[in-house]
Amino acid sequence: MKHHAYIDSADSLAWSDDARRLGHPTRDCPRPHVKSCANHLHYLLSWRAALAAKLARRVPEQTALLDEDGEPFAA
Repeated sequence: MKHHAYIDSADSLAWSDDARRLGHPTRDCPRPHVKSCANHLHYLLSWRAALAAKLARRVPEQTALLDEDGEPFAA
């Protein structure tokens, strides 16, 4: 599993599992009496936004193989 550090989610329900593991509703939950936000749209949207922001900050490893013009380094 040498690539596991580069995988944030391979499961379409990872957001729901994340909410279950949190174990309590979020502060902005419209239904604060529930056990978790695992089935709530607001949690899905905030989880997705956080993941998109994280991925936007990530620098692809392959860019180290390219020069400043985006061309492969000459061997």
